[in-house]
Amino acid sequence: MKRRRISVLIEYGYYMLIPIALVGIINIIAIHSKKPINVSVTVWLALAFLSILCVAFYLIRYLIRTNPKVKFDQTTLYYGQNEVKLKSVSSLKMTGTYFMNRHKIKICFIDAEGEHLSFTFYPRILYLNIQDLIRTIEAQNPNAKLQKLFKGPFLIEKFKN
Repeated sequence: MKRRRISVLIEYGYYMLIPIALVGIINIIAIHSKKPINVSVTVWLALAFLSILCVAFYLIRYLIRTNPKVKFDQTTLYYGQNEVKLKSVSSLKMTGTYFMNRHKIKICFIDAEGEHLSFTFYPRILYLNIQDLIRTIEAQNPNAKLQKLFKGPFLIEKFKN
């Protein structure tokens, strides 16, 4: 069975650092070439620019670690290195967290020991495959509490996958 991905890939955020670095280097060269300025000012600008790049790098890295890769097939939900049977999913809902034009989604489930666990993730753009996941969970577990998902004023069910 083919696994369908429902979480966003944030790994490509590292590529955003390349244009930021180029713009910063060009600005430092432009400032230095227009008029003679103190060398210490150029050094401080370079250090400030490097510190901004480091903060951006670790922020992107943090977002990648906190947003697991989530895929599903007809019987199982895969998040990170973990697997959850769709029969054990107890709820799916949108949270109030909003980032990259997406609401974070929370999935609650019951593990093998009977403990209630949950995880959150950011969905793909236009919430691709979310409706398929909801239908699959309904088929596997009719007692699951599945929230209708909205994108702005629009019900996501009406989107085409």
